[in-house]
Amino acid sequence: MISYKNLKYYFLSFYLILTFDSYLNLLYPKLINLLTIPVFLILFSLKFHFTKERLLISLLLLILYFQMSFNSSGGFSPLKYALLVPIIPLIHKKDIINIYYSFQKLFIILTIPSFIVLIFYLFGIQDLIPSFSVDLGRPFIVYPGTVVQPVEINQIGSFQFYRISGFQTEPGWLSGICLFILIAERFDLNKKINLIILLIGLISFSLAFYVLFFSFVLLDIIINRNFLVLKKMRLIIFILILFVSTGLAKTYISKRYDKVANSKNVESEMRTKVSSKVFFAYFFSQNTKKILLGNGHREDKKVNFEGAEGISYMAYLYDFGLINPILLFSIIFGMLINSKPKSLKYIILLILISSFYQSPYVFKNGHFFLFTLIATLRYVPNIIKSNLNNNSKQVSIL
Repeated sequence: MISYKNLKYYFLSFYLILTFDSYLNLLYPKLINLLTIPVFLILFSLKFHFTKERLLISLLLLILYFQMSFNSSGGFSPLKYALLVPIIPLIHKKDIINIYYSFQKLFIILTIPSFIVLIFYLFGIQDLIPSFSVDLGRPFIVYPGTVVQPVEINQIGSFQFYRISGFQTEPGWLSGICLFILIAERFDLNKKINLIILLIGLISFSLAFYVLFFSFVLLDIIINRNFLVLKKMRLIIFILILFVSTGLAKTYISKRYDKVANSKNVESEMRTKVSSKVFFAYFFSQNTKKILLGNGHREDKKVNFEGAEGISYMAYLYDFGLINPILLFSIIFGMLINSKPKSLKYIILLILISSFYQSPYVFKNGHFFLFTLIATLRYVPNIIKSNLNNNSKQVSIL
């Protein structure tokens, strides 16, 4: 039950989830603007913890914010989905954790409609649910609480399936949230809520989620001897066998991989328009300023050079240059510098850099909230409960 005392945490959590590319932002673009003022009022009620390290992180994020707010026309357009990014690392540990509790629960609740619609599809009765179709640069079927992309609907026998996207516009954003939550929990699958998060990530059928999930788990087991995940590995194996035996893995993963692998000129039919060789030949032919600082962000992703279209790392480098991702990952590394065991900061940085290929646009409120959470928890399993019970002890995130 949501108490009045915790209402502010749920409100902030809803705002953060919206900034993970929620479909509501496409339907109601002014919604995020309406929520901004009450969000900042709530921030004044939170506790902050100022240290030299935190203030430095905040300053560097502010510099990044300004650099990314300059548009390709030379004007200044503040990034509305990243307004809180420079502030989040300054929030006190206890409030970060309280927001996280609300965030985790609300995220699962907001994903329920996607599961319900999926079940209706399985039984072929999806027309019973009120819906409407809309083209927002790509077609969507909008149901109460979720959306379905027609291109994601597949037929297996007499059943229809699709990749769930929950409250977000696409499965990739949904699985990204799942991945970061599981990393913050260090894949402690003894907690039922983490099993639910894992299930959501698996049913999103995101190839990136599968690759990064197993990469993190294997590296953590090999390097840090974290065997917690092995206790639930039988469940994971059972789910994977179910996916393979029903043909879901072939439909959503192997076919997509084959399509990418067999393409001679295009690295990915979804993320990149040209090969890396072609893109970097063009990129480094620009003047030094554009190579280092980029061309500025665009409201749309249309550009004369097709390699800079879409949401790939190519588009990101074209918009923001080389300095931006170098500084971005340096900041995240700085936030993780005191993580224990020490090798985990290298593992998470490797996972983040790997995810950059598919989803480079992580400079958003929601992402940096989870990055701050990960740094706050120091990757220690079950630390959340002990931190909340120990109000007198303050642990810096840096």
